[in-house]
Formats: sequence, structure tokens, C-alpha cells
Amino acid sequence: MVAIGSDHRGYELKEEIIKYFKERGTKYKDFGTDSEERVDTFPIVDSVAKSIQNKECDRGILICGTGFAMTITANKYKGIMCVPCYDEFAATRSKQHNNINLLAIRSRTSRH
Repeated sequence: MVAIGSDHRGYELKEEIIKYFKERGTKYKDFGTDSEERVDTFPIVDSVAKSIQNKECDRGILICGTGFAMTITANKYKGIMCVPCYDEFAATRSKQHNNINLLAIRSRTSRH
């Protein structure tokens, strides 16, 4: 099962990924947020990381504006290997060579 969570900046992209999961029949657990209303990222990262630690989920995806804030926070959890990835090559290689269990992606592609 895949854990997924985002802050307010990543909400729209999270919903698109969930739609993709549903189309493919991928099992997932959504840890929020549930709107574009501003939220603190820590509780979301905490829930996603702990779901991997306790083996409720096998791996996860975190989404925020840059992907960096959630990566830094997630890597403080024992057993979590999180990297920010901006393309398929980096994500694939990170899994193959570094055995990551959590992927952080950005929702923003420019300064705006």
C-alpha cells in the first residue's frame, strides 16, 4: 500500500495522483490535506512516515511546494529513506540504488 500526503500547495497534485491510483487499482492511504487551505506540513509527514515505520504502508509519496521541506522532516524518522525527485529517472534510480521508501515531489515548477 502507498501512503500519500501533501500540504496545501500539493493538494491539487495529490488528488491527480490519487485519481491515477484509482484508475490502476493501486492501494493507497491518503493522509491529507483535504483542501488548499494552509496547513502545517509536520503532522502530514509524521503520519506518512509512521505508516511506513509500522508497516501499515510499504512506501509513500509526499508533495509540497518544493519537495525539500518534507524530505528534510521525513529523513529524521528511523528507517525512512526519502529523496526529492523531479523526474522518472531520479525516482527509478533512487529506488534501485538507494532503496528509498518515501518519495518527495514538488508541486511548483516556477517561482510563482
